[in-house]
Amino acid sequence: MREFILKLLKYSLIAVLLINVVAFASLFCLRKSEFYKPSYLVNHFEENTKFDYIILGSSRGLTTINTKQVDKDLETRGVNLSIDDTGLPTHKLMLEHFYNNNFEAKKVILTLDRGSFKKGEIKINDNDYRFLPFITNDYVHDYCSKYEKGIIKKLSYSKYFPFLGLSFYNAELFFPSIITIFNKEKRNRFDDYGNYQYPAGSKLNSNNKLVTDEVEITNPMVIELKRLCKKNNSELILYIAPIYKTKLIIKNDIGVEIINHANSVESSDNFYDHIHVNQEGREIATKAVIDYIK
Repeated sequence: MREFILKLLKYSLIAVLLINVVAFASLFCLRKSEFYKPSYLVNHFEENTKFDYIILGSSRGLTTINTKQVDKDLETRGVNLSIDDTGLPTHKLMLEHFYNNNFEAKKVILTLDRGSFKKGEIKINDNDYRFLPFITNDYVHDYCSKYEKGIIKKLSYSKYFPFLGLSFYNAELFFPSIITIFNKEKRNRFDDYGNYQYPAGSKLNSNNKLVTDEVEITNPMVIELKRLCKKNNSELILYIAPIYKTKLIIKNDIGVEIINHANSVESSDNFYDHIHVNQEGREIATKAVIDYIK
């Protein structure tokens, strides 16, 4: 019986070791690729690259401003670092990732969703697993340890046992890592400028009436982002992307420039859904930003 238990422990340890080796290899492949935004940033651009601007945000940041169009018209250099299904905590993590990898930006354009105007629950976002290839970096591990809940913290514990995160997000991490072995420049639904666009067409009811709301931005995390930008010689600018049939009057007491383009795209034909512009809407929204900058 004792011999059986010893063999069981031996083979179990070997199995755990092998699984961790596979997980480490998968995360290493993703870290050296361009598949997700955190890896794309450090592998697509040379270290110490100085940008005129970067864009942070969720899917609205990802699909509204076309940095390629901005750079062409204004002769600037920018990149879209927005990640879909994320919130302010992830945007701050991305900005820390940007600075910790020795990049610089004159301006940080934060696409602020309406749900982030006020303080809300701070938690891990759906796509934060995309930072797992960098979990050994202190700023990533600290973020996961601070906000992840539950007894088994699959993200933060992946610093020591990478199979935890990989096994939970196997479809999002393991299989893409196989792809990167053959194509390191493969990207997950964004172009070489970091942008993505929704196709033409709309799912909206064009009979909606214009709604005007008076709102205030009081989220303390916006102030934290402002301080982080100032510390790294960047200027924070808040961008309010188009929302169908919605006009926002924003009270600004936080000392940050706000580009309020909530009502800059009017036709339902230019929206994919209520809060996302489609291909044509993106051109209109981007031109409005370019005109504002000019």
